[in-house]
Amino acid sequence: MGNIRTSFKGVTEQDKAKFKKSSCLLTISVGQEYHEGEKFAATVELIRSSFQSCTLVVCDTLQHYTMALNTGLSLDLLYQLAEKEGDLWLERNKEYIKRLMPIRISRWNEWLNHKLFNKQKNQLSTLIDEDPSYKNTFDMAITKYLDKYSRCFVNQANIDLDEVSQLCFEYIIEECVVFSLWTDLGCEYEIYPNPHNEAIQGTRARFIFEKNLDLLHPLRLKFHNTERLILPQKFHLLENLNKQDSQQMAS
Repeated sequence: MGNIRTSFKGVTEQDKAKFKKSSCLLTISVGQEYHEGEKFAATVELIRSSFQSCTLVVCDTLQHYTMALNTGLSLDLLYQLAEKEGDLWLERNKEYIKRLMPIRISRWNEWLNHKLFNKQKNQLSTLIDEDPSYKNTFDMAITKYLDKYSRCFVNQANIDLDEVSQLCFEYIIEECVVFSLWTDLGCEYEIYPNPHNEAIQGTRARFIFEKNLDLLHPLRLKFHNTERLILPQKFHLLENLNKQDSQQMAS
């Protein structure tokens, strides 16, 4: 492994002692650079030395909404590409993943097919309609997501703001529904490099902590010896498809 190290932000020695008897959930946003290479290797080593067990959730097909923000391709095609991106991520990182054994690996479609997914989505949708403060968490998350999108992507010509906002909403509500179902995993802690958006935080408070304060406490990662950059997600298959289209147009 290289020089990059990682640690958990804001934890105490008492917290670390609890980790040894606890299980964690590591969520992987396929396409994000902090879930690749040396940074992912450093994350794996930290988890190995800290927790009793780990569940890894590969958030792959969720990313078809992100892909749609910067392309004119159909959601059905992008869904297929996103699923294959998940296959590639698992293959690319299999040596790191082995270091976490024994480990449970779950993929996004497992949660889309969860028996309670539709019921839970209806509950969240109803609360958005009835609770202005909860709805506001989604509005704030969408605004920040669009801001991040505008800073990370250069192709902003002919953007339909209403369409893009709807894609953001679909992404976020699907993310929140699945997040609320992760109580099934029984993990005391949930690990992610950055703070979750306001909608996830609001969902955690209303649909998890109100029922069980022992599950899915957030743990943020801090990477050392590396420059912190805001980079767009990288989807290899989508990039190859765009290159092929460009070559065909040029020929």
